[in-house]
Amino acid sequence: RCRPVKTLVDCLGHSKKMDFHYSKIVWIVLIVAITKVTTDDIGEIFKTKDYIRFMKCVQMKTPDCLTVTLPYSMSSNGIVEKYYKTEDEIQTKLYELQASLQYIPQCWKVVQPLLCMIFRPQCLNDHVELPSQEMCRRIEEPCRIVFEDLMWPEFINCSNRDLFPQQNNQPHLPVDFDSSSFCLAPLVRTNDTRITIEGLEGCGFPCRNALFSESKHWETHQLIFWSAIFCVCFNLVATLTFLINWPAGTHSDRAIFYINCCFLASCIGWLLQFTGIREEIVCRPDNTLRIAEPTGDSSACIAVFVLIYFSLLAAIIWFGILIFIWFMRFDETAPKKYDIKSLWFHLVAWGIPASSTTLIIEFLDVIDANSMTGICFVGYRHFYLLHHFVFLPFFMVALAAAGYIIADSNWSIETPPKDKKSQRMPISKIIYLSLPVLLAVFVAFICHVWEGIKLPQYIEDFKSYIICSILNRMSEAIRSNLEMDSKCELKSSPDVVKLHLQILTHFFAGICMSLFIFEKRSLYLWRSFFRR
Repeated sequence: RCRPVKTLVDCLGHSKKMDFHYSKIVWIVLIVAITKVTTDDIGEIFKTKDYIRFMKCVQMKTPDCLTVTLPYSMSSNGIVEKYYKTEDEIQTKLYELQASLQYIPQCWKVVQPLLCMIFRPQCLNDHVELPSQEMCRRIEEPCRIVFEDLMWPEFINCSNRDLFPQQNNQPHLPVDFDSSSFCLAPLVRTNDTRITIEGLEGCGFPCRNALFSESKHWETHQLIFWSAIFCVCFNLVATLTFLINWPAGTHSDRAIFYINCCFLASCIGWLLQFTGIREEIVCRPDNTLRIAEPTGDSSACIAVFVLIYFSLLAAIIWFGILIFIWFMRFDETAPKKYDIKSLWFHLVAWGIPASSTTLIIEFLDVIDANSMTGICFVGYRHFYLLHHFVFLPFFMVALAAAGYIIADSNWSIETPPKDKKSQRMPISKIIYLSLPVLLAVFVAFICHVWEGIKLPQYIEDFKSYIICSILNRMSEAIRSNLEMDSKCELKSSPDVVKLHLQILTHFFAGICMSLFIFEKRSLYLWRSFFRR
C-alpha cells in the first residue's frame, strides 16, 4: 500500500516490483515441477526401451501360430525380416519347426510361446515387446539337442541381447498352447527318467528292444525255446534216473541229482515266457521295459527271476560240493567227515542262493527285463552286477575245483596203479564234463564284458538315429541346407551272435551236468525198473 508522502509514480513502480518478484517464484515452481515430471517420463522411457522395439504393424492374413489362434490381428515381421520377408515364409518356417519339435515333448511344452513372440508378436501402435532373457533360458535345457543339431534358427540365441534383453517383467501371450506331443517310433511316452533318452526327456525305450529287429527277436526266442526243451529233457531223464535208485545212491549221486533239479527249475523259468505271458514278464502297462524291479505289478517278472537265478546259483554251489565230495573219497577218513558235514552242505547250497536272491529283491532293486531273452534277470543295465552275482561265484568254484584236481594229482602219484582204476574214473569224468562248461562260461564272460563296454556307444548311435529321423521330418530344402542325408541308418547295434552264445552257455552247462548218468549202470537201473 502506498504511503501518502509518495507520489503516484513511486507507488506504481513499487507495485510492479512486487509482481515481478512473485512471478519469478511462480516460474521457478513450474520449472521444477515440469523437470520432475519430464525426468520421470524419460526414466520410464529408458526403462522400457530395453524390451520395446518400434516396428511397423501389419494386418495378419491368418492369426495362427503353431497350435493356437492368436487373440490379436496386428503383428510385425520386424524381428525376423532379415531372414523371412513375408508372412507365408514365416508360417512355413513355423510349420517346419513344429513338425520336428513336437517329437521332443519337454521342449515342445516351453518353446511355443517363445516362437510366437518372435515370429508372430503382438504389435500395438507400431511397437513390439520382445521376449525376456529368462524366457529364452527356460528352453535351453529341454531343447538342447535342437541347438546341437543345427535345426534351430541361428539368430534365436540366448546370448543375443538385442533379441532377448535382460528385464524385470515377464511378457507372455494370453493364450493356452496345446502341449500335446508325440514320441517318434519306436520310442514311447514315459515319465520314468531311468529309461528316457538324454535330450528326448518324455520319450523312452519301448518294451521291445529297439536295438534289435523283429526277426532277431524271433530267432532268439526260437533258440531259447528249443535249447530249453532239450535241456529239460536231459535234466528230467537224469533226475528220474537218480530217483529210481535213490536208496542205493551215493553222496555224489545226490549232488548230481540236485544239480540237475536246479537246471530243470531254471529251464522252466526260461520257458514260462512261451505260455503267453512274455509281455507281462518284460513289459510294464505303459509299454516300457521293466527295470529296477520289483514294483507292485511285477509278480511274473520276479517269479521268473527267482526260478532262474536261485536255481543257477544253487547249481553252481552244488557243483563245487560235488567236486569236494569226490576229492574226499580219496581220504580214508572221508566218510565220517562227510556225514558230519552233510547238513552244512545243504545249508550252504540252499542258504547262499536264498540270501543272495533276497538281497537283490528286497534291497538292491536291480532286476531288469530283456525282450530278447524274455526273462527278468540281474545285470542287464548294470553289467558289473552280473559279474558279482553270477560270474564271481562260478569262477570261485572253478578255482576250488582246480585246487582239488591238483590235490588229486598228488594222490595219483602216491597211489599204486592197481588202486587207481576204480577210483580214477569219477574224477576223470568230472574233468571231461567240466572243462567244456568252463570254456563256454569263459567265452560268455568275454562276450558279456565286450557288450558291456560297447553298450554306451550303441545307445548313443541309437539316439543319433532318432534325432536324424526327427530332423528328417523337416522340408527337403532345410535338409539340403544342413547337408543332411534323406535316409537315417543305425550305425551300430549289439551283436546277436554274442547274445546267443551267452544264452546257449546256460543250457549247454545243464546238458553237460545230465551226462553223468550216461553209463551202463544207468541202463541197468532203467531195465530193472521196467521189469518190476
